[in-house]
Amino acid sequence: MRNIAALFGIGQHRVRIAGGSTAAARRRRQLAPTNITAVDVVIAQESSCDLLVCGANSYCFEGECLCNAGWHEPSGCEAGSCECSRQDCFDVSCETCSEGFNATCSSCGGALPFLFQGSCVATCGDGYFASNISGMCEPCDGSCLTCSGGDTGAHCTSCRALGSSAYLVPLNTGAASGVGNCSSSCPAGYHADVQRRCQVCDPSCADCNGGGIKACTSCVDNTCWKHGGCPEGVRPLWQADGSCVSSCARGYYGYEIPTLGSRNCSACHETCATCHGPLDTDCTSCIAGATRQGSLCVNPCPDRHYPQGNECLMCGAGCSTCDAAGEPPTDSQGPPTSCR
Repeated sequence: MRNIAALFGIGQHRVRIAGGSTAAARRRRQLAPTNITAVDVVIAQESSCDLLVCGANSYCFEGECLCNAGWHEPSGCEAGSCECSRQDCFDVSCETCSEGFNATCSSCGGALPFLFQGSCVATCGDGYFASNISGMCEPCDGSCLTCSGGDTGAHCTSCRALGSSAYLVPLNTGAASGVGNCSSSCPAGYHADVQRRCQVCDPSCADCNGGGIKACTSCVDNTCWKHGGCPEGVRPLWQADGSCVSSCARGYYGYEIPTLGSRNCSACHETCATCHGPLDTDCTSCIAGATRQGSLCVNPCPDRHYPQGNECLMCGAGCSTCDAAGEPPTDSQGPPTSCR
């Protein structure tokens, strides 16, 4: 019978077979000799909700989907999955919430998208990061004060002021992304700024205590300074002004402190223009007005010597003084008194 109804486009939910009525029984008796059984088929009136499918948290009434008690449509919802998707919560910022008098948010959305301790917030506080996966404020790694990046909380953006994790070390060399790991100090090649973020030193420095070319505390290791000089860009020698150089300035010499692994420029003796050590006997050239005598720079030349060019030379003929040619001085009154 239901197959016959289907031929006429009548849904099976509207077809039922009537039974038990007196008229139906009488018709069955009248047709009995022909071995044909007559039945009453009742076609129910089609309901306005029969072909309407309502979504979750809703039901059909007189051809219209209505929200279940405790649910409503968010503002701006026209149709679709947003229908009856907003729960009636005491805290209007909740997307959904727990039941009961002390109900708290269980999910969030809109302008306050993240769940934090039962409430919806726009941003997470210190020690937490906003997870787009869970929609919650998740705790940072224990070394971080604040964090972001990924969904592990291991990418710190700032560190705790005290303790063993007070300095933020960037994830990548020279990175300026503002994320990293917290450490007890900045590694070699970095210095801490006022916010305790480790910033990379100037490329001329091996280590430093600030930014710029004159904040170096040590320089790159290279022995070229011992062997006739270094190529441009290789700066193994540290100067007192905090810079690293390829060779020491005039009036300074390079020396190494093996126990510290440092190579410094230090001032020559005051009589030397250039030198290879700190003593007055280490001069390789003299300051203006001084003359070189062996490895010394003197002014004037000592007894029995006379200046010639940049050197003091010995007088001749056993004289204690002599002229610029090394000869005894002439005396119109007699022989030179300065010669023996």
